[in-house]
Amino acid sequence: MRIENIVSIPFISGHETQGAARSDAARVHPRDLVALLGLPLLWKDKDPGEIARGLVEVVDRLLQPDCAFVRMGAEGEPALVERLPAACAFTAALAHELEPSTAAASGGEWSAGSPGIRIARAQRYFPGEHCLAVATSRRADFPLPADLFVLQQAVDQAAIAFHGARLVVREKAARRRAEILAKSEEQARAEAEASRTMQARVTGLADEWQWLESLLDLLPVPVLLVEPATTRVAFSNKAADRVAGGTYPRSALGGEAEGYSYSDADGRPVPKERHPLARAARGEGVRTLELDWHTPSGSRSLLLSSALLQAAHGHPATAMLAFEDVSELKQTQSALRAALAESSKFVSVTEESSDFIAIASLDLEVQFVNRGGQALVGLDGAGRVRRTTIPDYLFPSPLQVGRRLWELPAGRLDPGESPLQAAKRELAEETGYRARKWKKLVSFYPSPGYVGEKMTIFLATGLTAGKPQPMDDERIEARWFQAAEIERMLRSGKISDGKTMIGYLMWKTFR
Repeated sequence: MRIENIVSIPFISGHETQGAARSDAARVHPRDLVALLGLPLLWKDKDPGEIARGLVEVVDRLLQPDCAFVRMGAEGEPALVERLPAACAFTAALAHELEPSTAAASGGEWSAGSPGIRIARAQRYFPGEHCLAVATSRRADFPLPADLFVLQQAVDQAAIAFHGARLVVREKAARRRAEILAKSEEQARAEAEASRTMQARVTGLADEWQWLESLLDLLPVPVLLVEPATTRVAFSNKAADRVAGGTYPRSALGGEAEGYSYSDADGRPVPKERHPLARAARGEGVRTLELDWHTPSGSRSLLLSSALLQAAHGHPATAMLAFEDVSELKQTQSALRAALAESSKFVSVTEESSDFIAIASLDLEVQFVNRGGQALVGLDGAGRVRRTTIPDYLFPSPLQVGRRLWELPAGRLDPGESPLQAAKRELAEETGYRARKWKKLVSFYPSPGYVGEKMTIFLATGLTAGKPQPMDDERIEARWFQAAEIERMLRSGKISDGKTMIGYLMWKTFR
């Protein structure tokens, strides 16, 4: 009967080559302990010979020794002795080790054997019964404390099963002997209670793990749980499976199956020992590590973070890795860089032109004017640009292109500004004057068939002089005129600004 028929879930670690050293930090996985604790139930109703053969296979599977030997016996009955593999010989020294004693689990150099042989031994006594196992290996570090712990656990559970098998025999005999019936029933109840306790432990561990998996499946962030000893992905939530295009790879290093690999931002392959899961398993704190993950379904850009959860409450240490798919963000950044490169190329070309070239948004707001265009409209640098729309450049005031034009103080509304606020600001900037009283004269559309611009003219009285503060590109001369002089200038065409004409006529007519 092979071990696969006895325990249906994986055991600790993986297969190791003969003579290879293993770390003292190796830990038994909770599922392995569950499997060991469940052996008496799985061996229930088996005869002692089957239990002895099963135990020697368990020892061989868990410890990977050169030779494994098991002895079970009870007072007045022949001892059951098994070995694996068949080539392992029973010697006088080995027979001595297989004799029951009061020693606990032990290990060390086998002085009675060949040089270099190491031995691990564990036993368990029940009244009138004994169960012990011996494993030998040439591995220099054999046995580790973890090896002795696992060996003792396996022997304990086999002893329970052996004890249970013999109880069954005694119970059958007890039915024929009425004087021991009460004692047999009490022993049977004790066995049943032990079985319920053991089953409750198994069920509790399973329920706790299922609860954790259900909780992590609700998270929108991809999360992996990794076994530190094997670097194997023990669990991936639904978000991680979606990113992987199916079930996340369960192999060691979380994706070393064919077709899976990592590369850094420069496209260089990341070695296995530097994979994020390997680093997390070693306890390295990974924070927002950016890598490209290549899978059979395509490549994705990931931001990864990890932490090592220390062993607690009966659970072993577990590495947790969370990551975010930033592929779309990386593509957007690449497109933006390409657009900026094209924009820079356009600017470099337009700067060589003496024509007026500008970049503007759909609402004609100017983003850029080349040096030739600035020179054509009388500007001496991009930092001195005040005009903000294309019409401001194409139709500048005559004063800015070398011709004097007398007009009322005026200007554009700043964002969120009312017409009255703009009028007060422009009067102070262009003339330095401030007024105590303001009166609206008229609002009108200067070119309703062309643009939706609306102008409002105010009458300002109670003036106080101050210092003008014109913009860098404004060349303004402020001057007072008599009404008769203004009318002569209107008739002669010296005043040709529309808003000034309307403002004077409205003041003349309705003051």
